Amino acid sequence: MRTPTLALAALLVLGLLPGTAQSQKQVAALPKSSTIRPSLYCTGFTFAEGPAIDREGNLYVVNYREGGTIGKITPDGSASIFIDLRKHLPAEGDRQPGCNGIKIDDDGNLIAAETGTSQVIRISKDGKKVEVLVREVNGVRLKGLNDVALDPHGNIYFSNPGQKNVYRWNRDGGTVDKLNPEPIGSNGIGLTPDGKHLITADSDTKQLMILDMVDGKGSNPRGLLTLPGKDEVPDGFVFDDAGRLYLGTWTGGVIHVIEVPSGRILATYDAGGKLATNVHFFNGDLYVTVAAKEAVFKLPVGLRGWRYSKGCGN
Repeated sequence: MRTPTLALAALLVLGLLPGTAQSQKQVAALPKSSTIRPSLYCTGFTFAEGPAIDREGNLYVVNYREGGTIGKITPDGSASIFIDLRKHLPAEGDRQPGCNGIKIDDDGNLIAAETGTSQVIRISKDGKKVEVLVREVNGVRLKGLNDVALDPHGNIYFSNPGQKNVYRWNRDGGTVDKLNPEPIGSNGIGLTPDGKHLITADSDTKQLMILDMVDGKGSNPRGLLTLPGKDEVPDGFVFDDAGRLYLGTWTGGVIHVIEVPSGRILATYDAGGKLATNVHFFNGDLYVTVAAKEAVFKLPVGLRGWRYSKGCGN
């Protein structure tokens, strides 16, 4: 075997060759739990959920002042009703339109799980137009829609706990694929940044579920993590740019940071109150909707979120 030249040896020692540790992206360390104190960011939500933040720093949260609305809070703190869905979508019996999970697509539109009448909708960037993307799959009406997630290709993943299914709406062609090979619980939903796994939050069993994504299909559904707290129920979540999962807990009042696919809890932060429904990153802070306090809290974690679209903030 030939021995490396002095120059090559020096590069190996310094770790500057492709594939060596120093040349790879460094993963930012998580702050200690004791150093993170949530601060109140805004209030006035009858049931705080969502949230989503665009590249300009505008925060969107559902049920601002009353059910069926989405509020918009600008970076300077100005708050307004961005849209009242009851003026754009019909009720179905006693079910009024209203949203839970929302995300921002490449063009700055809001993609939302319209839970009131169970459909996936797209709301234009100016809040003047609502388009229904999915109401039924294979002729069967959706029931119990809850949350949405996007991938960088513009595909929409949505959870349907009422029928124990998870789906993907395909941007090319507008077709819909069922991703679970067997019934699965789902509240929050998200595709990992590397595209290898789909995660769902099963509120009934108090655990996170994981599916392997192979050739665009979900397989091998299994438990990723059972929450450690007696009263902790998993809800919405997002990923940071290192692929770590940040999970809101419905009754636990904390945010767990979870390694995927190991399921190991890396850190736990105070969410600011009970009923932490969902989370979103922006500019180094983690924003948490806390339904029990009708508010959004901000956690200064000093980390960036995964940019799932060109239009979302991170």
